[in-house]
Amino acid sequence: MIKKNKFLALALVTILLLAACGNGAAPAAQNGAANGVSASAVDASFPRGSITGNTYTSDFTQLTFTLPDETWDFFNDASLAQLMGISPDLMPARGEAVDFYALGVTIWDDMIAFHSETGSGVGVTIEDLTSTPYAELISIEDHIEDLKARLEAFEFTVYTLRESSERTIGGNLYHVIAADVDIQGFTGEQYIILRRQGSHMITININIYGDMTFDQVIAYIS
Repeated sequence: MIKKNKFLALALVTILLLAACGNGAAPAAQNGAANGVSASAVDASFPRGSITGNTYTSDFTQLTFTLPDETWDFFNDASLAQLMGISPDLMPARGEAVDFYALGVTIWDDMIAFHSETGSGVGVTIEDLTSTPYAELISIEDHIEDLKARLEAFEFTVYTLRESSERTIGGNLYHVIAADVDIQGFTGEQYIILRRQGSHMITININIYGDMTFDQVIAYIS
């Protein structure tokens, strides 16, 4: 349980930071308001990814993740609902539409998998950008710089940021924020991997506690 909680702690930190990130970047983009540009009213709903056996597949994000071995497992819907702060009864079934407005959330954890022996994990998160004022004016670069600043300022976790990079996953270009992490004495590595897709920010969150390298984990994502 302690090992699972290591991943949960970093996953919760990431959700909190992502939720604040778009709003933090918004003021810099509000200069466009004078030109009559406002937040989009686009329907932000999307279908949940599916899990078949040991493989997660999302047509919406164009991502697939296969559990590395039997020591890894997926979070069930009850655990995902608890992390997002919603009732398990409101969780749409796999393949059904996720309605941000009806659920009262702006961040959706579509999949989380963790290593039972170390607490390492992989998650796929989808953020509704239509809830952010002037979201269409916020570039991916602005979003990343705001997120990096929030990571460094977060008081409960010590982040030592590395140089950012880019990586193609599933045929799409992602921006990679890498950091060494110390959370209440637990040390490891965190990789926040982002790309914008229309009115959504798609994030792959990878936390590693020494059992595998980043390249080894990313090999299971396509």
